[in-house]
Amino acid sequence: SSPLNFLPPDYFDMIIIDEAHHSPANTWVAAVEHFGRAKVVKLTGTPIRTDGVELVGELVYKYKLSQAMAKGYVKSLRNFEYIPDKLFFTIDNDETTKYTKEQLLESGIRDEDWIRRSVAFSRECSESVVVESLKLLEKKRESTSVPHKIIAVACSIDHAEQIKQLYIDHGYRAEVIHSKQTPEKQLETKYDVENHRLDVIIHVAMLGEGYDHKYLSVAAIFRPFRNELP
Repeated sequence: SSPLNFLPPDYFDMIIIDEAHHSPANTWVAAVEHFGRAKVVKLTGTPIRTDGVELVGELVYKYKLSQAMAKGYVKSLRNFEYIPDKLFFTIDNDETTKYTKEQLLESGIRDEDWIRRSVAFSRECSESVVVESLKLLEKKRESTSVPHKIIAVACSIDHAEQIKQLYIDHGYRAEVIHSKQTPEKQLETKYDVENHRLDVIIHVAMLGEGYDHKYLSVAAIFRPFRNELP
């Protein structure tokens, strides 16, 4: 039962909303309206929503990402843009037909279709991104004893398994994590990352907000996105 059904409107003096870019959601709006006497503090690292909806409230404090990087609170971020010369995709594990990114997006494919229909980079494209990401990983590792690792995002579960095998073929320890695994399996994989038993973790729509591991230093993106938020 929702707390709105049994808690009085004056129950809270203050409501703190973390990940407040989600605060325009109906559930948050209803909660804030119900507890209308409470002060509301919103915290977010991503205040600009890609759908253009503005967050309600007065900006009282802003801490720049550049400041956090300078202080060492977060990693210094660098974008290495590497795109294979010709980027092709397959659908439904059919490697006989290849599609361009434009053909795929123009077809009206939805986010859930990536997983359901096993959309994937062509094997050649995946291989080229694997090789490039390993170059960056080794460049980071050669100058320090820090156990840098790769976090990779795949189009689908089948695609993630293909990418895993490519990394293994190059001599690196890799594992896949996705929502159809048991919670025990997911936890085991996360422990393997934490305890340096893996060099690469490949996920399918899993490790988004709230997941952090300080040695995940190279992000290998094996799929396009419709908007910039992911």
